Amino acid sequence: MRGTAEPAGARGCGGYPGRVPWLLIWVVLVVGAGVTGFLVWRSLWRSGRALLAEVGELSDLVDGAEERARARALPTTTPAPVVLDDPGPARERLAQVRALRAERLRRRADRHEAVYRRWWSFVR
Repeated sequence: MRGTAEPAGARGCGGYPGRVPWLLIWVVLVVGAGVTGFLVWRSLWRSGRALLAEVGELSDLVDGAEERARARALPTTTPAPVVLDDPGPARERLAQVRALRAERLRRRADRHEAVYRRWWSFVR
């Protein structure tokens, strides 16, 4: 029927041909999903590598802090029996303990002074 006129818009919507290109639409969707998945994967990969690098640095920092703490630790005194017949060794031990205590107090005062200076630098 050559002469029959079709009503406007009967063959498709808005000037499209009679069939919708579903294959093209699905290909675009699949490629878009693949690209999006790749971008998300790449972002996670980079974040994971950065996280592992930070964990490695943190591990080194903790190891260094542990070594510094061991080096800073002052020797502790242990109780020992004292013979009062000869007070010389007891006095020497007492002087040693007092010297260690004075050293601890001096180091604590130095730390406190540094902290106070830092606090005052923020306040002033």
